[in-house]
Amino acid sequence: MKDKQLAKWADDNLQLMTKSSIARYENLKHIIAKYKPKTICEIGTSHGKGSLVMVEEAIKHHDTIHFTGYDLFEEQTVENNLKERNGKGMIVGKGRETGKEKPLPTVESVSRKLNQLRNKLSFKNFEYDLIKGDTNDTLNDGESYDLVFIDGGHSKDTVINDYNKLKNSKVVVFDDFIMKFDNNGDLGHPSWGSHHILEDDTKYHILPHWYKKQSKETGVGRAIFQMYITNEKD
Repeated sequence: MKDKQLAKWADDNLQLMTKSSIARYENLKHIIAKYKPKTICEIGTSHGKGSLVMVEEAIKHHDTIHFTGYDLFEEQTVENNLKERNGKGMIVGKGRETGKEKPLPTVESVSRKLNQLRNKLSFKNFEYDLIKGDTNDTLNDGESYDLVFIDGGHSKDTVINDYNKLKNSKVVVFDDFIMKFDNNGDLGHPSWGSHHILEDDTKYHILPHWYKKQSKETGVGRAIFQMYITNEKD
């Protein structure tokens, strides 16, 4: 589908969730149940909550799962989070201007969570790799997985870099496919986000759960979706 009047279409066709994170995790479970991947790559692992959701869903369908997670982890900085529109790290607040710090994810903290899951799934074969650094440097051309979830840097250059290096994968899911809107309809995409990988003839699919937030004062809102592109027959 194309995104003409996407926000109004979503009101009639998708399930609105109370939080953007709930919509994201429900969509990840949905796409994994549909395609049943054995190999999963997550760009933007952060504290590992989404990683656990994906692995626990995937292991329902296979005895062997391999997960690869990319993140800056403790190497992230306020400056980089501003550049990449990253709200998961060291800076929060309106406009991400406050510089307020939150606990940083580390390779060790995420490894602990994944190891706990592996012990819980001792009768299954679950392995993982965590790769620290900027994906503009750490991702290799032509990497391929059964399923990729891209939720790392949100700048145009980084989103395009990540997709181009992973587009040979069977299914690529994008977080933060965002449409601004008001009561009259769509107002367009923000300057950042996953829409930058789309060309006029790109076929993509919107996942069934979404979230929106609209200002009572201005009437302007933001609709947040997850969408995916697949090389499989859909």
